[in-house]
Amino acid sequence: MTSEKQQQEPRTPTTRPWIGRSVLWTVLLVYLMWCTGSVPWAPPTTMLNLSIALLFLWFVYYWICIAVALRFAWWGSPQCSCEPFELDQLGATALSPRIRETMSELEPEGFLPRVHFRVFGLTPVFIEFNSLFENPQTQGIAILATYVAQTAKRQTTTFVSYCSRFNDGCEVWTTNAPWTFPHQLNKDREVAQFPDIQDLNRLHRLHQSMVDRKEKSVGRCAVFGADPIDFYRTMLSKDVAREVEKGVYFLDSTEEVCRFTWKGACLCVWNSKWPIYLFRLSKQKRQAKKLLQSLKPIDTSF
Repeated sequence: MTSEKQQQEPRTPTTRPWIGRSVLWTVLLVYLMWCTGSVPWAPPTTMLNLSIALLFLWFVYYWICIAVALRFAWWGSPQCSCEPFELDQLGATALSPRIRETMSELEPEGFLPRVHFRVFGLTPVFIEFNSLFENPQTQGIAILATYVAQTAKRQTTTFVSYCSRFNDGCEVWTTNAPWTFPHQLNKDREVAQFPDIQDLNRLHRLHQSMVDRKEKSVGRCAVFGADPIDFYRTMLSKDVAREVEKGVYFLDSTEEVCRFTWKGACLCVWNSKWPIYLFRLSKQKRQAKKLLQSLKPIDTSF
């Protein structure tokens, strides 16, 4: 008889990473047969032909095999689970000092900690730790997000986002996140990304200047309800539902998870690879610079 804890544990969906590897090894085998002249349609073995074949192999792996593996191996949960924790529970890990440092930087701005929680069951790619803060005076919130990659290097990415909500349902987000989020395409959210700004006080001033411009037409309202974790879970669920409508994800009813469509897998891989990634990064920096110039009379730290 299973215990209550085991019954509440989410079932790990099946993954099929062997499909991407099979495609890669098949292409590699064909390439070796081509180089050795083992196939009747192989061209003469010259340095030019070998270079073209190697370039083609790189293209297939870089742009196709990874997308195929992502299509079949990745999964995400439309309903994630959140587990609150205390800072003392983190012990000697690197997360606790970072959270305490952020708390000391946000306190002069009027932000008070509401809850710290771990998000699990969302995706097997990383573990997410969040700390939510609230400013009673401005009715704004701050989110410290830490993503720990489930790889051998255990790479950790940390960033802070400010959010303010208005009576018309719109939201203004200001973040120093290094990557782009799906909710940036949401028409009800205005998102400004400044990945080079690590000073949280300056980032908050930029956020307030954006909020002040918006608040001239509509008033702001509180972001959190009675349960901050429920707010975050609802926000993620809406983001996933929005991506399903766009055709990026599809719901796998057999395992109750969402997976990438072919469109979503290709867009996710291609947007993060060279050279498209360089164009996207350049566009992001131009947009940030243009926004900084428009806010320059307000922010005196430029």
